[in-house]
Amino acid sequence: MSSAIGIPQDADALLWTFRSTPTIPRPSGWWLPKPASAVRIAWSPMVACDDIRIWVYRRSLEAVLAAKAEGINVDGYFAWSYADNVEWVLGRRPRFGIVYTDYDDDYRRIPKDSAKWFQRLLTTVDGVD
Repeated sequence: MSSAIGIPQDADALLWTFRSTPTIPRPSGWWLPKPASAVRIAWSPMVACDDIRIWVYRRSLEAVLAAKAEGINVDGYFAWSYADNVEWVLGRRPRFGIVYTDYDDDYRRIPKDSAKWFQRLLTTVDGVD
């Protein structure tokens, strides 16, 4: 059974659709909000320590691998995002990037722990824990 715009509505139809169609899951990531009382988040080792972001990426990639094991045709994965960026509504407050952007120092980029984790993941045959 399909919806009015042709989207399959039962589990078997969805599974068939995603097995036969190349799929790239939506980007996943995590942001660290700037405290409302702070003017800016200055670079510090605490900013680099983003263990929760690593946890989110690890779980997201495990889900992608599980989908592939189920026969879903997954063609790729996007981590959001490479570097801290400017959001339409929240401006520079959210820090999505695996690389810290220092807006006050000529936009200098500093890798966070999550960037180092991704580097190990992508350069190690068996992945990382």
